[in-house]
Amino acid sequence: MNARTDASAEQGEPLRKLNPAPKRGYVITMTMKDAPGPFASVGAVAQYTVDNSAECGKKIHAAGVFPRITTNEPFVMARVSDNQYRGVVYADLVLDEDYFGRGVCKWEFVEARVRLQATDDEKDTRFVTDMVAESVFSEREITKYFWKQRYPRVESYDAYPEFGEADLDGVPPDKRGEFFVVALNAERSEP
Repeated sequence: MNARTDASAEQGEPLRKLNPAPKRGYVITMTMKDAPGPFASVGAVAQYTVDNSAECGKKIHAAGVFPRITTNEPFVMARVSDNQYRGVVYADLVLDEDYFGRGVCKWEFVEARVRLQATDDEKDTRFVTDMVAESVFSEREITKYFWKQRYPRVESYDAYPEFGEADLDGVPPDKRGEFFVVALNAERSEP
């Protein structure tokens, strides 16, 4: 999904311009442990937001506000093994420019998100994990725990969004085996 303004959306023009030669890349490695089954659908996006939209954006006069300007840019998570995927995000993927004639909009990388589904069926649970920019830049590992019972889907809820738990401190020790682990790790890539 590309960020758009009201006027440009009507014309079908995307708001942002992508850097044809980004240099600030980070390899994101996703490792799964004890998954309840295979994941045939793996998708990933990097989110970017304009941090000065009030100075450079277009005001919605009826509401008297400057809307948040954001875009989610897909990136490929390639399968490395049965339990590991790898992809590259770029902190400098979106170009800073004067999109509205009010000054340069300054884009910043916000986070990388990965979505896992058992199949391509839209009804399957969407297991979503993310890594905020600070964690990516400091090359930290982020671990999430997901309840296995929600795989492949929650019967009473189509496309259930499962965001996992940061830890299992509140889970009794004898129930912790009911969870699988998804870890995201970031490492600066060579230019």
